Amino acid sequence: LCRSRRYDEGARRMTDALEIRLPLPPSVNKIWAPVRVRGGAVMVKRKAYRDWAAMAAREVAVQRAGLSLTGAFRVSLLLPTGRHDGDNLIKPILDACQHGGAIATDRDCVGGTWDMDDTREGLALIVLTPIPPLRRQPARTKGNAGKDQNQ
Repeated sequence: LCRSRRYDEGARRMTDALEIRLPLPPSVNKIWAPVRVRGGAVMVKRKAYRDWAAMAAREVAVQRAGLSLTGAFRVSLLLPTGRHDGDNLIKPILDACQHGGAIATDRDCVGGTWDMDDTREGLALIVLTPIPPLRRQPARTKGNAGKDQNQ
């Protein structure tokens, strides 16, 4: 259920938000499990998380309908009220958005918010909003620094 598809034709960049709905992931606290190996243990992702991640990436790919964000973006999450810790859901959701092709990398996320909503039933609403690149001001030269341009 992707929406908001306005483009800046000159740059071929999406300028409006991309909305995606996903079932909640397992908590980050429950993603990893120790597995005994000779000489110690290694941490592996639990099957429940691997299954959710694969399903979520497929769902993102379908919902984004070929659209994706490149560059800096902000994320807003609207989560159903329940027995989960909202900040533990952010990383898996952004990973699913990346693996599903909605964003290039979650490293481009420059901020965001998450809120709880008791009217949501089991689905997170993810809103990815691109941040336009800053337009650089021309560098000041030593000769015109601090001078009024109209003089």
